[in-house]
Amino acid sequence: MNKYKIICYRSALPIFRENLDDYIKAMPGSAMDQFALLMGVGPDGTVGFDATAEGEIALNSLISKCYSVDLSRLAIVSPAANDECRMPRLLFRDREGEFTKLRDAHERYELALKKYKVISKYREVAAPEKSILSTMLTKDLPIEDVDLYRALLDACHYVIVRVVSGEHGSDAFVVFSKCLNYFFTEFLSMVGVDAELTCTGDASKLIYY
Repeated sequence: MNKYKIICYRSALPIFRENLDDYIKAMPGSAMDQFALLMGVGPDGTVGFDATAEGEIALNSLISKCYSVDLSRLAIVSPAANDECRMPRLLFRDREGEFTKLRDAHERYELALKKYKVISKYREVAAPEKSILSTMLTKDLPIEDVDLYRALLDACHYVIVRVVSGEHGSDAFVVFSKCLNYFFTEFLSMVGVDAELTCTGDASKLIYY
């Protein structure tokens, strides 16, 4: 059986940003943070993890481990409730329950905000303090606030952002973390022997679709 390929692009953050879209460029990452872009390529050159059944299974295994965002409700979806059949816009790999705490705090904030909107019609009342995730859960899902960005790194083993341009396939993604060792250990265990991994620091080695 011909193996599918996974191309992994990594470089220093300033150079990495130059080769990505404005969403990644807007993130307040530091030189110490680690970023990588991964894309799948089928044996016949078809771009995408979904070019092979094995690649699709590996990607679905990755998605099943992570929290995601329901774009229609701008709400965090737990891994158990994640029934996505394609790469979500954002994925969050919980670190020892810390991201769960951020999710729970945001849900409490949303409930308090609903109460505030009702009560404030009749009397003066203080607005609830915003949750850390509230700056992200808006139309464009920005990760531009420094406090949000650092909170995500602290609460997650890794965060995944789908490359929305589709230029490397519909399911190519960027993953970032304080240290990507956990991600690579976990994802490559899902990939197993079905894929050939190529790592490069040269963005021209990526396939543009």
